[in-house]
Amino acid sequence: MHPRHAAPVTTRDEMAAYLRALHAPLEAYYSPGRARVRLAPFAGDFDVESAELEGFARPLWGLAPLLKGGYELPFWPEVLKGLGNGVDPEHPEYWGDVVDFDQRIVESAAISFTLLLVPEKSWALLDDRARTNLGRWLRQVTEVKSPPNNWGYFSVLAHLALNALGYDTDRQKRDALLDFLESCAMGPDGWSSDGHRPQVDHYIGFAMHFYGLLYAQFSGDDVRGKRLRDRARAFGRQFREWFADDGAALPYGRSLPYRFAHGSFWSAAAFADASAFDPGALKRLALGNIRWWQGTEALDRDGVLSMGYAYPNPVVAEFYTSAQSPYWAFKAFLPLALPADHPFWQATEEAPPSELDARIQPVPGMVMQRHQGVVTALTGGQEAADRFLHTAEKYSKFAYSTRYGFGVERDSRCFAYGAFDSMLALSTDGIHFAMRKHSDLHGIVDGMQYSRWSPLPGVVVESASIPAGVGHFRAHLIESDVALDLAEGGFSLPMPSRSSVSLAATDSMIMLTTGEDASALHVLAAPASVTLQHQIGAPGSHLYFPRAVVPQARLSVAPGRHLLASWFAASPDKVAVVAGPPALPALEPLFEHLRAHARPPKAGMRHRRMR
Repeated sequence: MHPRHAAPVTTRDEMAAYLRALHAPLEAYYSPGRARVRLAPFAGDFDVESAELEGFARPLWGLAPLLKGGYELPFWPEVLKGLGNGVDPEHPEYWGDVVDFDQRIVESAAISFTLLLVPEKSWALLDDRARTNLGRWLRQVTEVKSPPNNWGYFSVLAHLALNALGYDTDRQKRDALLDFLESCAMGPDGWSSDGHRPQVDHYIGFAMHFYGLLYAQFSGDDVRGKRLRDRARAFGRQFREWFADDGAALPYGRSLPYRFAHGSFWSAAAFADASAFDPGALKRLALGNIRWWQGTEALDRDGVLSMGYAYPNPVVAEFYTSAQSPYWAFKAFLPLALPADHPFWQATEEAPPSELDARIQPVPGMVMQRHQGVVTALTGGQEAADRFLHTAEKYSKFAYSTRYGFGVERDSRCFAYGAFDSMLALSTDGIHFAMRKHSDLHGIVDGMQYSRWSPLPGVVVESASIPAGVGHFRAHLIESDVALDLAEGGFSLPMPSRSSVSLAATDSMIMLTTGEDASALHVLAAPASVTLQHQIGAPGSHLYFPRAVVPQARLSVAPGRHLLASWFAASPDKVAVVAGPPALPALEPLFEHLRAHARPPKAGMRHRRMR
């Protein structure tokens, strides 16, 4: 069965069947010795041995829970054969020794997890040579250096696995790693940073908390384990707001091709009994996200998880992703390790919570809106390390939506063709453009986002995003020593054909509609004549839509001080979008208030280049 035709996951058996269907296409890509999987030549910024180890190891995040849950895997002996060959220095498919800051450290985690979860179906079935080699290889993970971020948990899991198998390791070193990982906590709401990086994104759920809960479950450390479970419960109360009623996770930040991993926090919370919600609510969150992915085109023609997001699209990938990297998605299948009579599987999925007013999440710096089950996050001050691709688009747009996704600009020298959805782009020559990436000052004041940023020499922009009905006001005070061309976009809609989108426009409003949605842009204050247009983005530049169109405003301004304000809205509730914006508040005193009360970024959120 092609995984695209699998039943929507609502039960334990359906989850198991879908996982099997997702894994089946990989069979054609295993090496002769079964230690490596190579899906395509698409490479990460690490050696080919590590990339092909990814292909072998990452599926274990789902296969081990499948075994733990009592399901049969006829090809499992072949997996064990590959494991033995991969750690054998004399075998041609040897994965290589583990060295400092090595991608092999990352991939070891799935192997450690398998040894911890199903030792009777992994370690116990290896011969003496394979055990000796595996112990030696895994010990290297505990001895080498790794970046000061979530990678510390990979060493911790290796310690736990070796200890469970009778090996002694440096307990003091393991505890030092755990102390550092816990030091990344940011306040009482369960949020954390990934090390001391400046961004707060999905890594907090599918990495920092996910691995922390594995430690809590496998270590027998009741004191630290309780702390980790308590923080996960607190985190879940806010993280729930990143998920729409249809199961979509907020598309935001790096590592988007990991897909199902976005919902794997809920899977770990079920596995480690660390949820703040009833089993039915937790089950809806975990399974709902998988079902949303089942409705996308995330799979390639033969059923392999592609590089991309809602369809095959390598433009969104980071430098550190290979063709095999998306299989971190299998972490979402952890509930298969729970028995059929577990409360998670016995529960009836609960309906999503009723509509919420705009809610503030201070640590990620978001104002969350929810309307008809669609989540929109108004964002302000986050930024990311330079080594990630398209960081301005992934972290610094003014709004992110679970229903309308976002796009990335494929060439910074094509101002005329930029989509700039939920962004303000500025150009001095009509060719190159700049967008918000770093904010000198930002904060959430009285439920409104504020930031001050300088995208170009001699240009300072103050921006405010204000929840307003089904949409939001977005206002900018621009002070510039040079003449500027400006472009600002709203929310994208799919445009597979010319007839799929209708257009309505006046001198100050443009509205795009499809059979299901409407996206509008109302210009409420402008310093110059504005051109309103439907801008079609570069093919393959949008996360959701292979061909996307966005309502956009364009204008040119002379040097000086200028005020631009608009209302942006998109929703399946077309009536609310057509109704238009509420009254715009007085902006000059509003900016004075925001400027006076905004606070600089916390020290832990400032940009730090990782060594």
